Amino acid sequence: MKSNREAKKRKYYRKCGDCGTRFEQSLMTRTKRSKNGWLCTDCYVDRQIAEHPEYDIDEWCKEKGMTVLKRAVETYSKDMQLNVAVEEFSELIKEICKNKRGADNRANIIDEMADCYIMLEQLAIIFDISTDEMGVQLDKKFTRLEKRLAERSENA
Repeated sequence: MKSNREAKKRKYYRKCGDCGTRFEQSLMTRTKRSKNGWLCTDCYVDRQIAEHPEYDIDEWCKEKGMTVLKRAVETYSKDMQLNVAVEEFSELIKEICKNKRGADNRANIIDEMADCYIMLEQLAIIFDISTDEMGVQLDKKFTRLEKRLAERSENA
């Protein structure tokens, strides 16, 4: 038997202003840029990408973002930003777990990934990690992954 709280919880459905598909309202985004004011997750993300083709993550961080990220570390303190990093990574983990249970939360995952990307850049500032140092580690990790994939395909 459902509790009073569960019995009162009503689901509202909305039609996407772009694709016309009906979704539960909690999975929709309210926006002025659609015919009816609602977009499903996929249409919302597609519009964001179409409206901002200039977004190149690496270029953004090099040119605009690093100044802002350095200011954030200086303003809020290294210790506080380390706490924020842990929070942001845990929010991404939470969204991934929801997705594994069947949630259609692609837009939320993208949002949390962006937060994590920002925090990774701040961690590089906090721990004074150069792009060269990171590049060496990335090369090692990719080489190891390629080796593991090759071994797996040989054993299959």
